[in-house]
Amino acid sequence: MSLTSNGVMTDQYHRREIATSSVRSAQSNDARALDDMPGNLAGSVLSPVASVPQHAADLEQRLLASPLLAQADRHRVLVEWNDTVATYPQEKCLHHLFEAQVERTPDAVAVIFADQRLTYRDLNGRANQLAHHLRARGVGPEVLVGLCVERSFEMMVGLLGILKAGGAYLPLDPSYPKERLAFMLADSCVSTLLVTQTTLA
Repeated sequence: MSLTSNGVMTDQYHRREIATSSVRSAQSNDARALDDMPGNLAGSVLSPVASVPQHAADLEQRLLASPLLAQADRHRVLVEWNDTVATYPQEKCLHHLFEAQVERTPDAVAVIFADQRLTYRDLNGRANQLAHHLRARGVGPEVLVGLCVERSFEMMVGLLGILKAGGAYLPLDPSYPKERLAFMLADSCVSTLLVTQTTLA
């Protein structure tokens, strides 16, 4: 009887050892799996979750402080994908670059507004007409011209026309309160103001 009893006890003991060893092995494998997760996600997200009942406020702060991107991905998004520097003639003004494009593609579409289109040739012609008119009114270098128009072809014509005349433009949003527009005009001392019939209405 004692031998049989000892044999059973010994068998139960070995079973407990095997079960304990299996649990330890599973825990070790889980730990290695967490360590292998990309960006140490286990350390930044999963580990705080285990302490939610005790440290809810600390968990929130740690989650907010945890980076959403790994360092390499962050560099790719913020630096590599934003490397959009393009070389262009630094000695030329905007309207000079526009005129060069007019010579290259005069019949190409330059501006699209609603269902209307304007070619480089047409836009340049309208801007030149406005520039001649502005020069006749004394617009030139160091002269500020107010441009109070809504988004339209007229806005592009006005902007280019002012630059071609040698002046500088002050953009004014027609949706601003009249008092604000009056203050901006008085404060800037513009000599000429460009508006449209729609703006006046």
